[in-house]
Amino acid sequence: AQLTHRADDNSETVQARLATFENQTRPLLDYYQGLNLLSRVDGTREPETIYADIEKTVTSDR
Repeated sequence: AQLTHRADDNSETVQARLATFENQTRPLLDYYQGLNLLSRVDGTREPETIYADIEKTVTSDR
């Protein structure tokens, strides 16, 4: 398979996306973590394990 690049595959675009995350998403994560409503799931594991963790989190009473 041949690797194709999008027109916006460059370091400037990556930096802009990371800045957007920090400015718009990070405050939400901090807010919900402060309310003890944020759960984190390691998405690098096997899909079945990830699913089990999400299911456990969603069905828990906190």
